[in-house]
Amino acid sequence: MVNFLEFCESYSGIDGGDITGKYWFVGMEWADWGDEGIAKYYKNDKWIPVEKPEYTNIDIEERDENDKEIWKFEKKLNKLYQQITKPKKVINIFSSGSDSFKLNLFPLPFKGDDDERKKGIWDENEPYKKLTGFSSFKSYQKGVIPARQRCFDNLLKLTDRPKTIFCFGIGYKNFFAEAFNVSWDEFKLVGLTSKNYRIFAVYNPSPLIKQIIICPFPYFEYSDEDVEKITKCMI
Repeated sequence: MVNFLEFCESYSGIDGGDITGKYWFVGMEWADWGDEGIAKYYKNDKWIPVEKPEYTNIDIEERDENDKEIWKFEKKLNKLYQQITKPKKVINIFSSGSDSFKLNLFPLPFKGDDDERKKGIWDENEPYKKLTGFSSFKSYQKGVIPARQRCFDNLLKLTDRPKTIFCFGIGYKNFFAEAFNVSWDEFKLVGLTSKNYRIFAVYNPSPLIKQIIICPFPYFEYSDEDVEKITKCMI
């Protein structure tokens, strides 16, 4: 258990971009890797802490013959990023000089797009229980958050620049709040998307964070109206 939590406290679940970037974008977890998440980071009977982000420059224009949707989440976020920054020349999100950084709330990837499916996968997969020390997907989610909080605290200390942090997944709002060491009671409902999904925010919760905005997960690309509604929530 201790070894796994040390892994969770490391840079696991972090993609890259500019670690000192002004804009941080936080997903829920890596997607669709399934058992590769364990196979990649558990070797020789121990978890391998990630000492630096997996990528330092994410090229969202990259294409793969077998996967035309590579970086599909990042491409959706790029629309929001372009509206926020309004660069004089187009700089894609998470690329060199973009002033943006990509990370995930949880350290491991799981196949499935909802918690019920992931819960079922966990229940059927004994190695998840044995290697993490958590008997259920729910206890894993709750149990790793203190370690993720320490991970994010360490990341914030690497720069004194104010951070604007966007978190994606309203259903995970309490986890996001705890991971960034903010009481959920401090968050306020600050807007609604075009389909009436809620947007929450907390402003100046610490000297290193200017604002944390929790947005709906972009299952579909954000419309221009949605992007405008989110950017209006910023100070």
